[in-house]
Amino acid sequence: LAVDAYGCLEVQQALEAASDEGRWALARELRGHIREACRCPHANYVVQKCITSLAPKMLQFIIDELTQNNAVLGIARHNCGCRIVQLLIEHCPTEQVHDLVEL
Repeated sequence: LAVDAYGCLEVQQALEAASDEGRWALARELRGHIREACRCPHANYVVQKCITSLAPKMLQFIIDELTQNNAVLGIARHNCGCRIVQLLIEHCPTEQVHDLVEL
């Protein structure tokens, strides 16, 4: 759903309306697909919504996927992905994003 314009809006609305548990369940569906989603003109908005609506500790899987094989270097230079990196830096404690910014 997150990869087309209509579907990404539906997922974002679901994230807004969901309980904490519901938001976490929706976010977990992105596991293993974060790098693709960051580069997608639609799915990146879903990742952004996850970042702004979940507690920082629940975002660790996003950071882990971005730091794997230094993927963050390409994501940070991408016109959609750069916003993901920026939001993580804004919303997470420094020690959590240390590996993200020290590459």
